[in-house]
Amino acid sequence: AYELKSPHTGLHWLRFAGPFQVDDPVELDPARPWTMTDAAELGTPMFPYMARSKSTFYFYVPKGTQILGLYATGRLNLIDPHGTEQRLNGNGHLSVQVPEGTDGGFWRVEDWNGRQLQLLTAPPYFARHPDELLLPREVVEADSGQ
Repeated sequence: AYELKSPHTGLHWLRFAGPFQVDDPVELDPARPWTMTDAAELGTPMFPYMARSKSTFYFYVPKGTQILGLYATGRLNLIDPHGTEQRLNGNGHLSVQVPEGTDGGFWRVEDWNGRQLQLLTAPPYFARHPDELLLPREVVEADSGQ
């Protein structure tokens, strides 16, 4: 086991590189917010508690986005901010029409059973709750100006 300590306050960026074994998962403190970039790693043995659970992950679709492009393997349920669910099953590039009024909002992924999930037309960041989601400054500034 490793404990990482930093002399710096504020946000930190951690990058993990494998190989990881199923019995060596990274444990995240549930009391601390976290944002994961590019959820390609969510289904790997490094995060087995996420991939095997009925976890929900939130992401942000910027204002003006008309098509949500993503790369996914496996089955997943996408739910827009109005609660409309789209069940996707695929292995490759997928696209989803962004209904009017759901851009500029938090979408979520539920019951995902795949190994890769990458957002291509939205910031590639996921969190357990919208309050934990970190977004690029440029996206926040652009959306607050519209």
